[in-house]
This record gives sequence, structure tokens and C-alpha cells, in this order.
Amino acid sequence: MAADSPTIRFGAFELDLRTGELRRAGRKVRIQEQPLCVLVSLLERPGELVTRDELRRKLWQSDTFVDFDTGLNKMCIRDSNYSMLHTSISPNILSGGYQVNVIPSQAEATLDIRALPDEDMPAFYDLMRKVIDDPSVAVVPNTRNGRPGSAPSRIDTDIYRAIEAANRKVYQVPTIPQMSTGATDMAFPRAKGMQCYGVGPASDMEDLAKGFGAHSDQERLLEDSLYKFLQFQWDFLERVAMTKK
Repeated sequence: MAADSPTIRFGAFELDLRTGELRRAGRKVRIQEQPLCVLVSLLERPGELVTRDELRRKLWQSDTFVDFDTGLNKMCIRDSNYSMLHTSISPNILSGGYQVNVIPSQAEATLDIRALPDEDMPAFYDLMRKVIDDPSVAVVPNTRNGRPGSAPSRIDTDIYRAIEAANRKVYQVPTIPQMSTGATDMAFPRAKGMQCYGVGPASDMEDLAKGFGAHSDQERLLEDSLYKFLQFQWDFLERVAMTKK
């Protein structure tokens, strides 16, 4: 892409700087003015650090008083990804009663708790009990699906730099770290101090734009994505091996 080009292409996306129109695999993507400003700021400086203060100056005038951190987080992260900002609770299984005309004497709710990596779960359960404030309601932790708490993996390691370099070579895109809201067994080695990173072969050019995602009714992997991922793995492993010479 030339420096004066009005169109920026990154991965499956294409951004027209003149119209502010964002497309993914040819399909128009709705994006509001301020998130668009953040996106342009990042794309104009690929591979560089754009500070939160720089974003604040672009988004709000100096005489505007807002809760910047909260505003930026809500602006740039979809509702479905709020679990990346704080521990969230979703009551996914509800049960109670046995007859349509009988008031149940007890009920049970199974909660899906997506905890931040460093969340103090015993303290979180105590907070839940305090918020509920009802002695007849018992909060019973289910340790079967639990994961140990740990700090996020660092982004200044040789492994991470190798991932960045392989992404630039194979996919021609920058590497943006993201905390998944799903469960991962990497939590166990992270708790032991190991730096862990998750990467995958999915490069969705069709299904995501139709509303499908991981574990949905339509979950496919393009052959080209698998081939590129093998290229990525080879380049990544070669770089890691070279750093130890």
C-alpha cells in the first residue's frame, strides 16, 4: 500500500479513508465514527505503539472531561467481548419445580463465570454472596471446570517476537494480542510461570460475515487457511530455533 493510498487493506478487511467505509471480504461492516478514528490511528502506524494518550487527543478535545478508559474500552470492544475487561457471569442453566401448578420449594442456577486471569476467585465468590445478600441462597463453587489464576503472558519474549515476524511474512498483518473469553488449558502452565500463546489456522473470509462463529452450526476451515497456517508454523519454528543458536 502506498503512503498516499486512500485505501488500506489488512487481512480480509479493506478501509476506504475517503468515505470511512470498512469492508470485510467485500461485505460492508458497520462501524461508528470514534471506533473508526481509533482504527485509522492504528493502521496509519503499523508496527508502532500508539499510546492511550494519543488516542485520547484524537477522540476528545482538551476541554472535554470524560472517563477516558471506560469510554475507550466500551467503544472498541463489542458487548460479547466484555469478559476481556472484567469477570462476567452468565446464568446458563436454570432448574426448579416439577409440576406446572406447584410453586417450587427450591431452584438452582448454574453460572458460567468467565474470570480474568488474575481474578481472586474465593474473594469473587464472597463478593457474590454479599451482593445477593440472602442467607437462603448458597453459592457453591464448581471446581471441576476451574482454571488456576495467573498473570497474562508477556509480549516481549523471543517467542512472541517470532509470532509477530511470522505473521508479517505469511499474512502481511501486524500482531494484536487478544485475551480470549473461552477456557484454555494454557492456564495451568501459565500458573507455573510459563509464557503461553494461542494461534490458529482460521482465516474466515465467508462464515463470520454471515453471523457464524466458533462452535456454531457452520464451522469450517478453508483449505487455503490450513496451507498458510503450515507456512506460518514453519516460519515461526525456524525463527525460534535460530534464536537459540
